[in-house]
Amino acid sequence: MTDIRIDAGTLEASEEDRTVTGLLVPYGEECRSNLGRFSVDSGAFSLPDPSVVGFNVEHAREDSVGRAIALTDTPEGVVATFSVAPGEDGDAALADIKSGRRKHLSAEVAHVVIKAGKAVGGKLFGGALVEKPAFPSATLLAAAVDTPEPVEPVSPDDKDGVTETKTVVNADGSSTVTTTTTKTETAADGTVTEIKTVSTETIAKPADEEPANPEEPNVPTATAPSTLTAAAPKIADTPAASVFEAIQAAKSHRSSSDQETLLAALSDIKTSGTGALPVDGVIQPAWLGEVWSERTYERKFWGLVKNGPLTNQDEKGWKLDQGTAIVQPYAGNKANVPSGTASTSLVGSVFQRWAVAEDIAREFYDIPGNKEIIEAFVRGMFNGYAKVTDKWALQQYLAAAGAQVDADTYPTQYNASIGKVLQVLDIINDSDVDATGIVVAPDVFKELMYTPKDLIPEYISLSFGTKGEGTGDGVSIQRDKFGVLGAGQVLGVAHEAAHVNELGGGSPLTVDAIDIARGGIDKAVHGYTQYMTEYDDGLVLVGNKAS
Repeated sequence: MTDIRIDAGTLEASEEDRTVTGLLVPYGEECRSNLGRFSVDSGAFSLPDPSVVGFNVEHAREDSVGRAIALTDTPEGVVATFSVAPGEDGDAALADIKSGRRKHLSAEVAHVVIKAGKAVGGKLFGGALVEKPAFPSATLLAAAVDTPEPVEPVSPDDKDGVTETKTVVNADGSSTVTTTTTKTETAADGTVTEIKTVSTETIAKPADEEPANPEEPNVPTATAPSTLTAAAPKIADTPAASVFEAIQAAKSHRSSSDQETLLAALSDIKTSGTGALPVDGVIQPAWLGEVWSERTYERKFWGLVKNGPLTNQDEKGWKLDQGTAIVQPYAGNKANVPSGTASTSLVGSVFQRWAVAEDIAREFYDIPGNKEIIEAFVRGMFNGYAKVTDKWALQQYLAAAGAQVDADTYPTQYNASIGKVLQVLDIINDSDVDATGIVVAPDVFKELMYTPKDLIPEYISLSFGTKGEGTGDGVSIQRDKFGVLGAGQVLGVAHEAAHVNELGGGSPLTVDAIDIARGGIDKAVHGYTQYMTEYDDGLVLVGNKAS
């Protein structure tokens, strides 16, 4: 559809009945548009039923604030009255009119035909509340209100009236002349009535004289190939001005075919390569900074056993080796009491050092803009420490569990993964501790997740999520994300079975040193971890039986 938008006269609104009245299409005045200048004569545009004529703000059709309730063809032009819808958007439009921010109407016309500088065809379909008009004159129309009886206006030459004239030069070079005539009348009953008439006339800036044209060319009738947007130019009437107005219209989601037609003449102005404006490489990318800030790693396996502070490089201890149960059945009646033997064994800890050191140019520290890079680098060191120590802890549990226990033969209606989880729980719970955590190989966790609820034993509670975590009868189940366990393996852990230590007060440690001779700063990270098994039966590994 070929549209044209024409900014017209000044308007005022009635807040009581929420109506807006103004000159929508002036006749005989030249308007500015992105395809040139033209005027509109009476009868050029067809007027539809008012109910189908929308009312919006600044030609943004998604910002509709009302509908037309009257369209009147007058000698001055098409006068429109719009009903403003209730609500925040309508209230804002009325407030803009009252404050003077937006006091002009602009017509929206489809299928415009232009001949010899005049519009000779078109169909009105909408109106807009705009900030600046494009026509030289801005007609001020009173809002439609009910009055007891008509009052004759006061003319400036009325001998009983007082007339004041004020002239203001506008930014575009035109002049606005406001004439105010005030007259006071006293009725027979003593009632005093003040009648005030205000008229406004805008005088356009004188146009530069053009050379005489001995013969006016024969201008054929032309249908505008695209939407015409008429508005008061915010910058000088130059090709560049039209370009930026079209870009602004595109941002406001207005019709697009006119922008394409208008910008076609500037196809040689590009953002890069030959013809770049002004030169290739001037348009800069948006700097996003660090695009991926690694999440702080939370250790999953470190807390499966007891945690404590590291105070010595090595730990030693002992435990009682009972062998078989030392207490035996007793026959009594003066029979010999059973007796047995016991022994102790010495246990020690596993100690591990962790470190990384970098020699960093001191510019990263001295220049404020470079500090974020070093801060991100140090965060990466701390995250790396958390990950490697979490994996190390899981490796210690696996080593302490010893030889694998072969998986049982489970009922065929249940998958082997459920059977292994239940088997490892039974083995640990049959000892002197209870299982508190289970770590499963990735293939086992996957099989658990895909187990239909109807294939879970009736009196067992199993729950799994997509984050590699789940529960089985209240015991946490973790997926091995480091590949420590072999395929099909399940590791059961009791919290009391072992402990891991690291330096108290925060770990790892950071150490800085200044490299004066080479203008650098050495940064190092140091950490220490310690592991000890306290109860061997609290760590059990179940896996597939070798073929």
